[in-house]
Amino acid sequence: MKNKFLIFPLLLTAVGLISCAGPSSFSSGISTRYVLPNSNVQPLGPVTAKIPGKLKLLGFPDLFTSENDRKIYNAAVQKVPEATHVIDFTKKYRTQFIPIPLGGAPLISWTTLEIEGTAVKASTGMQELH
Repeated sequence: MKNKFLIFPLLLTAVGLISCAGPSSFSSGISTRYVLPNSNVQPLGPVTAKIPGKLKLLGFPDLFTSENDRKIYNAAVQKVPEATHVIDFTKKYRTQFIPIPLGGAPLISWTTLEIEGTAVKASTGMQELH
C-alpha cells in the first residue's frame, strides 16, 4: 500500500525535472535584394549565428532587446568576409526551462537567439542603368 503513495510524488518529480520549451518567437527581415537605393547587391552565401542568453536560477529568463537584435545581426554579418548586410533572414528566440515540481517559477531557465539568412555585399553608387 505504501508503494502506491510513493509512485505519485516520484512521477510528479520526474515530470517536473524534464526540460520544457517555453515561448518562442520568430521574425523575418529584409526579403529583397534591394537593400540600399542605387546599389549592386552580390549574394555571398548562407549565414547563421547564435547568441545564448544567460542561465538563470530560480527565475524567468531574460528577454532579448533591440540591442540583442543588433548584436545577432552584426554577428551574422561578421561571419562572412566582405559581407555588409544579411537579407532574407529569420530570427528565432527560444526559451527553455526546467520547472519546479508542483508549479511555481522555473527552477532553471535559459534563452537562445538565432538568425539564418543570406549574407550579401552591397556596393552603393555603382548601379548600371540601361
